[in-house]
Amino acid sequence: MGINDLLPRLPGGGPKDYKHSFYGALAKQTTVPLDAASALFQFAARHASDYLSGNLTPALVEWSRFLNYIRSICKWKLVVIMDGLDNMHKAPENDRRRVARENAQANNNLMGQIKNTPEYIARATQVCNFMNITVRTAYEEADPQVVYEASQSDDVLIPVTGDSDLLAYECDGISVHKIIIVKAFNHQWYRFIDLDADVKEGDYPLRDMRIQHGVIVFQLYAACRGCDFTVSTCGIEGIGYKTFIELVGIVVDGGKELNANTLASAIWEHNNEVAQKNNFKSSDDIEEYLQHIVDIYSNGSVYDRNSNVINMGTGIIINKADELSLQHMTGEVNCRTKAPHSEELLAKIRDTDYSQLIKVTAEDTSTIRGANLPDNKTVEQCTVGELRDFIAARGGTITGMNKAALIKLTKYYQLVETEVRVL
Repeated sequence: MGINDLLPRLPGGGPKDYKHSFYGALAKQTTVPLDAASALFQFAARHASDYLSGNLTPALVEWSRFLNYIRSICKWKLVVIMDGLDNMHKAPENDRRRVARENAQANNNLMGQIKNTPEYIARATQVCNFMNITVRTAYEEADPQVVYEASQSDDVLIPVTGDSDLLAYECDGISVHKIIIVKAFNHQWYRFIDLDADVKEGDYPLRDMRIQHGVIVFQLYAACRGCDFTVSTCGIEGIGYKTFIELVGIVVDGGKELNANTLASAIWEHNNEVAQKNNFKSSDDIEEYLQHIVDIYSNGSVYDRNSNVINMGTGIIINKADELSLQHMTGEVNCRTKAPHSEELLAKIRDTDYSQLIKVTAEDTSTIRGANLPDNKTVEQCTVGELRDFIAARGGTITGMNKAALIKLTKYYQLVETEVRVL
């Protein structure tokens, strides 16, 4: 779910801001922490029938080829983060997903039944190891671990994820300001969120408040609008984007520090009817609710580089490293339980020919519509229809693109295919 209604309020997060190719999105050799959960889920959903019957190979083939494309063509330096133990604070969202899967099963909706299983994550981890891509299992979910990884680098790292929650975490005073939020990994359909974008003050009030007052703004917004940790998907019903901006304005214009206490007081005083409809009995009740969400984001549990479990907000060691924590972080045991892998799974991992997962064979494309541009035309001379066919044949998204944008994307695909042939 992520944070409800957050992305459209930020630079690069609007419905018209979608981009259509990873190639050229970031400079080559950029270190990119990848939250693998959404990618793995989408690849499994594309092969739902196979996946649900226990055949993970089609999904793993897509995962392998995606990694190969990002590493070899885009030339990003990946640090892949897998989900770990269940986060007890995420119980509301996990319950919603469980109910959705049960409904999907009742309606014979195969894609709706998909979830990333420990076996799938273990085998996807081995793909990374085979390709010499750095991969770590998070202590709990990947979001805070990705932010931790970004905080440990002297360079500005740009995470790739399907989840907006990363924007509400902070480690050692460092939070993520640039992030690639992917809607469709297979089609390379994403938005590039940049909190440091050169935009006019007032165009994005929520972003302005985030820059002025810190990550607490997004944490409180998550509590008010809804996130994975709130029982209600809409957070506090009756507090929308506009009302939240007004309430924060009341707090800061009154010379007060923005926190759970001051926002709760503003809600109780200026939106009392809304507060009571949400079953809050006092300002203290609201503060307790808000602070609970803030604490989850501020005190995520992550592995440090030595597999100590630390509080990402304070840096304090929660659990000292031992052999089991190292095995868990490196993907050698069940990511959800830390139990040893079954002999059956170990045999599958051992017997998999990983080179075959990324093998690409050349097929005759002469009969495929859009496989090639007309021989007697340059890209600029092609019609809009010819350009659209060329892009669509490669899985690209063409909705709402004018000819200039189609030409640009076509040239990207041509350049990528040239580099593939060179490889």
